[in-house]
Amino acid sequence: MPTPSLPDAETDILVVGTGASALTAAELGARWWRALYGDLAVKPNPSLAPLAKSPYYALPLFACGIGTNGGILTDEFGRALTEGGTPMGGLYAAGNCSSSVMGRSYPAAGATLGSGMTFGYLAARNALGIVDG
Repeated sequence: MPTPSLPDAETDILVVGTGASALTAAELGARWWRALYGDLAVKPNPSLAPLAKSPYYALPLFACGIGTNGGILTDEFGRALTEGGTPMGGLYAAGNCSSSVMGRSYPAAGATLGSGMTFGYLAARNALGIVDG
């Protein structure tokens, strides 16, 4: 991507590049908007790339209403806790069946997807005895 020049004093339009390859601020913005969440090195679509390296992981996601503000209390490994705060052997909880990591708030749509996937991953690792460090 060319380096932007200073705005043109007469038109007050940001110009990037020179001659036929020059872009206005609006054109530059449109290009960046299309590629905002992608890797610009991937062509022709910065948001798609081949799945070239395994292993691959997948999980089903189901559309539903908003998340819960209650559920089973868990520890940092997704282990379900007793009322006394000790882990229940072999019982894990993640996603909408567990207490929200955001407490009594619900910040935005999709917030439970990230915590559900994260704690599901941590719970699986703990159940398999995989320990980091």
